[in-house]
Amino acid sequence: MFGKFFPSFWILGVFFSVSVSANSLISTESGSFSPNWDGVSDLIRFKIQTSSLPKLQDWELTIRSASGETVRKFEAGKIRKKGFTIFGDENEFAPEDIYLPSILEWDGENENGNPVGDGYYTYQLYLLTANKEKILSEESTFYLDARPPKSEVNCKTKLLLTEDRNLSKIIIQQKTSGESADIFVGEFLDQEGRSLKAYTWRAKEVPFQLVWDGTDSNGKLVSQGLYTYKLTGRDPAGNESSDKIENITIKSESAGIDLNVEGDLFPADPANPLNRIKFSSFVSSKLKSDSYELEVFKNEVKEDNLVFSQKSLGEPPAELIWEPKNKEGKPLGSGTYMYRLTIFNRYDRYTSLAKKFTLSDQKAKFSYDVSPNGFTPDGDWQKDVVEIRVRSKGLPIVSWKINIIESFYDGDKPEERIVRNWTGTGNGPDKLIWYGLDDQGRRIGSFADLKVVLSYKDIFGEEKEEELGDLKTDILITREKDGFRFSVPNRIFENRWWTLPSKLKSTLGKFPGYKVELQIHTSHRGDDEYNLRYSEEKAKKVFQSLFGKDYEFGRYRYRGYGETLPLIPGNGSYEADRNERLDFFLSVSK
Repeated sequence: MFGKFFPSFWILGVFFSVSVSANSLISTESGSFSPNWDGVSDLIRFKIQTSSLPKLQDWELTIRSASGETVRKFEAGKIRKKGFTIFGDENEFAPEDIYLPSILEWDGENENGNPVGDGYYTYQLYLLTANKEKILSEESTFYLDARPPKSEVNCKTKLLLTEDRNLSKIIIQQKTSGESADIFVGEFLDQEGRSLKAYTWRAKEVPFQLVWDGTDSNGKLVSQGLYTYKLTGRDPAGNESSDKIENITIKSESAGIDLNVEGDLFPADPANPLNRIKFSSFVSSKLKSDSYELEVFKNEVKEDNLVFSQKSLGEPPAELIWEPKNKEGKPLGSGTYMYRLTIFNRYDRYTSLAKKFTLSDQKAKFSYDVSPNGFTPDGDWQKDVVEIRVRSKGLPIVSWKINIIESFYDGDKPEERIVRNWTGTGNGPDKLIWYGLDDQGRRIGSFADLKVVLSYKDIFGEEKEEELGDLKTDILITREKDGFRFSVPNRIFENRWWTLPSKLKSTLGKFPGYKVELQIHTSHRGDDEYNLRYSEEKAKKVFQSLFGKDYEFGRYRYRGYGETLPLIPGNGSYEADRNERLDFFLSVSK
């Protein structure tokens, strides 16, 4: 079941059709996606027609597996925040203002940041209007398929001689893997990329051996020249893999020779081991070679363009490793080169069709963007999602890794940890999204210092790192069972004692009506009783410095908790840095 799904909506069992079109309130751009970070359909986008909705009190988008298990939930941020106003009573709650984004994107991960399995999933949108009307969409379905099909082809001999009975066919071995819905297409292409003959198979129908007699789809023998066989596997989610055999030679002769190289792109740098070119020759059994000549030309086969020639007596070797140098022994520069092999005997000469390879001095290059700065993944849908956009240019990439790295302190010693990473092959995705969870499912904290680093290996074997950008979180106000909390690491509060208090008081001023408890928490290090006394004394001291009073008043109070309420569990240096903190807990309790 693929394509777009358009749910209908019901209010308390009655069809909902006010100023909203039920057929277009929520939809997906595609009925399938493949979160494997290959740059094709890595995210699924939910489009919500928010402009037509009434004022909301709550909303929730739930994604469930085929078994009905909830794997991901997007929900409203319910904290009541004051808009811009000069006057206002700090003891009165701000009006409720629920924000619903018009676009929500899902990367195929569950609530803890772990990838879910392949299969069918449903999504359902629940809305609660300010008038207490409940709107619930029908469940609609999409398909998640993160595993691409695989294609592999090869052949032993790439020379077809129409007049030689033993060489009148090309035998191709095919190896594939995929699922029942995957489609594989095999095509013979001419030098311009035009399809001459094509086959289509389901995954289980792909033959291990494919025999080509040199004819097109009409059964007509193709003309002499070079051809390519390409096998491509595609699945419904947009994943694709392909492999090809290039430089298949067709000749209308009874005897002939062939010469090939492994690959077609090589580094021009002679210091790179991959600069060496391996030639493989084939001579039909009817020929006897008295001598042979290997020639390499720049750009095209012309006598004036000859840059290298090697002549020897006897049969050409089956394999020859050549360092790309000219006749004077100097390394060849970047560019396109043509090569061919000629054998001589007392009766005649035979020359292979000229083929090409490229020497390149290109480097891998990237354009990128990391946003937003002031990232706050706390569920209010304002700067909640980091977008990492990377576009590869220049030399192709074999493999890549993107790390988000956080700086923290172990006492006075600076440390770093990998918060999140993605890996893949090929040039990678155009876009990654991150909702602020580390690899253990823990949310990143306020005032976190982050950087995004790309590591990669290009097709010439060079490995490099490139920093894509810095990220700094702002104050996160996270929802808890009995209220909302925002935390500031003690290290940050001490280092920014001159400027941070005004920012904290300004933040509190945006949330009138809530009772505010200033809390001091310690890490697990040290004696329990000492930590408790220390936190109580510090809570009073900080409270006085912020509000000018050493006693509770109005909606404000303070308390020290010692190490009894860690923000994140664990006994490591990172946990200690996060747990030793100043908190403000906002509640509706009296």
